[in-house]
Amino acid sequence: MNDNTLQKILVVEDDALLRESLQEVLTGQGYLVETCQDGIEGLEKVCANRFNLIITDIKMPNLDGNELYLSIVQRYPNMKDKFLFISANFNDLIFKKAAKGKRRHLAKPFKMAEIISYVKAILTESEGRHLALIDKQTIGSQITDNA
Repeated sequence: MNDNTLQKILVVEDDALLRESLQEVLTGQGYLVETCQDGIEGLEKVCANRFNLIITDIKMPNLDGNELYLSIVQRYPNMKDKFLFISANFNDLIFKKAAKGKRRHLAKPFKMAEIISYVKAILTESEGRHLALIDKQTIGSQITDNA
């Protein structure tokens, strides 16, 4: 059994087949996975729920992946490193913005093993930053208590 049951992932993808495949694969890895078909629905879900990671297509109707990212990070700055962008076109200007901003991105088509690897890396890094912050706060309070 995997120890991913507390990790919640949102998949925002307008391609129903890919969206369902990602949900199936990630659920099989032990993650809790919610899906939606566009950025507007994704933003609504993020405002109503807490997610450890958001996997989003870049080109989507209504609200694209880059606009979704900007909207979420404006509201929840701690989410800025918790995105994985996917796109079918490396030449896409929006995809280049994601790469320039050092945001994680993966080109379609990709192998499911690749996305699992990215998911694990992002979640591990995120957990490491969270633990470092907790350690820093604990050390700070110990110094204050001992003063």
